[in-house]
Amino acid sequence: MLDDERGQNEATAVVVIVGTTVILSMFFGFVVFQNYTSPGEDVPYVAFDFAYDAGDDRLTITHRSGDSPPGDEVYVVRRSGGDTETRRWGDDGRIHAGDAIILAGVTPDSTVLIVWDRGSEDRSYVIGRWEC
Repeated sequence: MLDDERGQNEATAVVVIVGTTVILSMFFGFVVFQNYTSPGEDVPYVAFDFAYDAGDDRLTITHRSGDSPPGDEVYVVRRSGGDTETRRWGDDGRIHAGDAIILAGVTPDSTVLIVWDRGSEDRSYVIGRWEC
């Protein structure tokens, strides 16, 4: 009879150890992913409108609504084929609703990303995206 009770205690201990390991893994996973994948409160939330003119290969990007990030922290990245072109939205103050930028040479196979980059903190986030 003593052997049966001892076996139960060992099985209970294994269940407790496995349960504790699972709970701790979930907790640490949540902490790590919450801290390193969420953009944070300082990342601007902006809505953009995209108007593509296929005849002239031009894309007009307009700040529709949301935060007004500094123009020198916002970059427009155009990828087409194997080429990548990056340019700053602007250097003169903040980008407000209604402000627009026009990209020439945008083809139907292009992907355009609007990237916010604080620079000093080595953090950047895609805040807008367009694909034909």
